[in-house]
Amino acid sequence: MPICILSSHQKKKKKKKKKGYFNNIYGDKEYPCSFIKSITNGNKIKLINSKIEDVAVKFNIPFFDLYETILEITNTSFRNCISHYGYLVYMKPSKIFNNEILFLNVTNSNFNNISSLIQGDYSKMVIEKSEFSNIITRLSIPVIVNSLYSTISISDTIFRNITSYRSSIFGDESNYTFSNVKFLDIISNSIAMISIMYNSISLDNCVFSRILCNGDSDASSLILYNSNNNRTFTFKNSIINDCISNGDLLRFNGDRTAEISFHNVSVYNNVIYGSLVDNRALNSIFNINNSTFSDNKNINKYKFGLISNYNNANVCITKSNFINNILKYNGGTLSFINNNSLNIKIKSCLFERNQALNGAAIYINSKSLDYENSLIELLDTKFIKNKSKYFGGSIYSNFSNFKNLKITNVEFNENYAYAGGAIYIVYSESNNTLIDSKSFDVKFINNTSESHGNNYATQPYIIKVNEEYIKNKLYSGELLPLDFELLDNFNQTVYDISRMYQNMNLRVFRYNQEEEEEDNIIILSNDMCYFSKGIFLL
Repeated sequence: MPICILSSHQKKKKKKKKKGYFNNIYGDKEYPCSFIKSITNGNKIKLINSKIEDVAVKFNIPFFDLYETILEITNTSFRNCISHYGYLVYMKPSKIFNNEILFLNVTNSNFNNISSLIQGDYSKMVIEKSEFSNIITRLSIPVIVNSLYSTISISDTIFRNITSYRSSIFGDESNYTFSNVKFLDIISNSIAMISIMYNSISLDNCVFSRILCNGDSDASSLILYNSNNNRTFTFKNSIINDCISNGDLLRFNGDRTAEISFHNVSVYNNVIYGSLVDNRALNSIFNINNSTFSDNKNINKYKFGLISNYNNANVCITKSNFINNILKYNGGTLSFINNNSLNIKIKSCLFERNQALNGAAIYINSKSLDYENSLIELLDTKFIKNKSKYFGGSIYSNFSNFKNLKITNVEFNENYAYAGGAIYIVYSESNNTLIDSKSFDVKFINNTSESHGNNYATQPYIIKVNEEYIKNKLYSGELLPLDFELLDNFNQTVYDISRMYQNMNLRVFRYNQEEEEEDNIIILSNDMCYFSKGIFLL
């Protein structure tokens, strides 16, 4: 039977265990718990300066079975405490959330190799100055806390050496606040290590280090956040480093507005089979301030960018650095894909030594974009030594409505791409608008390309005949060689030395051939032109 039962006649009383030592607790199948049971509303249990060790409850019962009871655990250690039930504490909910009553308060305690700490809904919980370590679980329940519709605050706490094969660390339908929390050396095979559903979450002064998200491909993340109206994701004064993920590291979904904020965040040395941030919320307000993203790799050859935004995105990035990030696919450190409306403001930022196939710093590819309701601003920003294998050393964009583009004090220095060493713009009717407009303050320094446009370029746009060979008179038997020059929107010759624009041939026809007089016949031979180094030769 349980060590202690608190019933109705003990209501409002406190049960204290001071400097206790408990071990070899096995439980009894005739009772609903193995340690302490409280069956009356308002009871309060304090466990202080105690040790509970080497406990293996083989019955489907928890250690604590509590009904609307306040549980305080202070300066206490749980070591090797396992229950077949899966939880140490079962707290029966009242189904009415009471924000005034703190039902669970854990302070300065240590949990080493335990079952999940608590199952209980509609509760207010605080965990502080504690450590959870050396936990391995194959259960589908959350590793630490499984609580619905609750408010949970965790501070000054460490989670280390945890392996979960099937579940996240916390239940996903509560409001969480993390402050000064470290997640170290964790392996997660679940969809996400931390999953949040339709609730707000705040992470302040947190560290995520040496995390392995090893679940199914494209479905294994550090954090999965499903948004709802008036819910926020706040990430500040924190670090993510040396993590490996088999999918997007941070995922944001939802059919409502997601408010996402990164402030004073450092993200470095992560290897991801996908994006670092994959934002697919239907509407999003995404702010990054005073943050650094460096030495990260997206090794998925089919996933865009390091920070990818879809749908309706309102993005503001200020005083941040993006340095030495490597992307195996299209899209650089910032990617904007299939957006309906897009508002981007980038101010006082540095993009340096980033690499991608196209647009190593910024990649925009949104065919259905509503230009009238979209705006892009680049202010006081530098793009230095970024490199793309194909197009746009720093920027690749199909955003061609320059009326809604503002550029002030922007520098492109030593960027490289096959075409468009600094910028590559998909076909635009506004020839030379980007460069010649006096409203843009842009400086280009030592950018290079192999094909065309050391500073800026578009795809091939027009074929122009070389007027040097045009003659007013042509004598009988005389040959007239012709060549045609291939140009982009900025009237730059497209040399295409490595044949990136494949299968470009030109066939020349005689115009109004049927109207020619018999004594003025022109025979056109070799009418197929082949492209070489910017010229079609006939």
